[in-house]
Amino acid sequence: MAQNLGRVLGFLLNQEKVLAVEITTNATIIPQEEILEQLKNPKVVVRISNYGNVVDQSRFLDCMGQNEIRYQTLASQGRWVSPGGTTARNRDEGELVRQYYRCNSGYLCKTLWEDKIYPCARAASLAELGIVQDCPNISGLDKEGLWERLYSFYIVPSCGICDYCDMSIENPVYVEPAVQMEIPINM
Repeated sequence: MAQNLGRVLGFLLNQEKVLAVEITTNATIIPQEEILEQLKNPKVVVRISNYGNVVDQSRFLDCMGQNEIRYQTLASQGRWVSPGGTTARNRDEGELVRQYYRCNSGYLCKTLWEDKIYPCARAASLAELGIVQDCPNISGLDKEGLWERLYSFYIVPSCGICDYCDMSIENPVYVEPAVQMEIPINM
């Protein structure tokens, strides 16, 4: 769970122009009391990923019900799209535009990670791993010109990070959801 979730939620819920806050979770961590209080706000809906029987979500669902928090269990996600490896695909600008607008993750679902907003979760991961050095992001810590920077960030026609991802290619590779890989550890 994001360490700054309470601070971010508090800010969003106090903004008149923010009409709704959606939080998606796999329901493995029960929120702390402070967060539960914020989740009760009518602007908030908690969306719970459904991977079949991979995770026992009953405690989390009970908590949502007992606290009268609006939630929705998403339809069974029988398959995920593989984003592919972490190397650049060398796509031209036209293909990057098509990728960006076809991808719900990047176009509609920005990602907050360590006080920065990234185009998507993959972008945040590639930046965190040091694979992409110049990953576009907006730092919430730098308040000067924040509104203009956010506006510019949201209206871009494409994103270079799409060159590292196969989420919205024409014939994607599908994988089972939430399946953990066994990685041998050499000692």
